[in-house]
Order: sequence, then structure tokens, then C-alpha cells
Amino acid sequence: MTLLISGKKVARITSAFHKGRNIVIEVNPTTLVLRLKGKRQRLTLGIVEAYEHAAKIEAAALLKARKEARKARLQARRRGDL
Repeated sequence: MTLLISGKKVARITSAFHKGRNIVIEVNPTTLVLRLKGKRQRLTLGIVEAYEHAAKIEAAALLKARKEARKARLQARRRGDL
């Protein structure tokens, strides 16, 4: 794992593409900077914000799966399968 020292940044070209261009990510101690390779426009995102957003997406997916499982159990019970 790369230890981020204050003031230092690490830039990586990812294998992900958007509109035919690689996405470049710069990891700073507290932020992520995203841009398309060959473009100057940068999108800055706090690392904590990114983690919280990912956690919300995961929680929503888990809730949806639980809801679908419950719905299937109720339908099976109504049909008399159980």
C-alpha cells in the first residue's frame, strides 16, 4: 500500500475508459482528483465523501436484496410452498 505523506500526490492511469479516454486518478492525502487523459478539467472528491457514497450504494443494494428475498418468501407462503 502507498503511504501518502503530507503534500505528496500519486497519479495513476486507470484501465477504465470514459468517452474513449483513460481515466487518470491523483490520490492526495485527503482528496481524489479525477480527469480524462489528455484533458485539463479536473473533478475533486474528498476521500471521506467517496467512502460514504460507496457505503450508501452498498447499503441500498443490501436493502434491495433483503426486500426481494422477503417478497419471495411471502409469495411462497401465499402459494403454500412452505
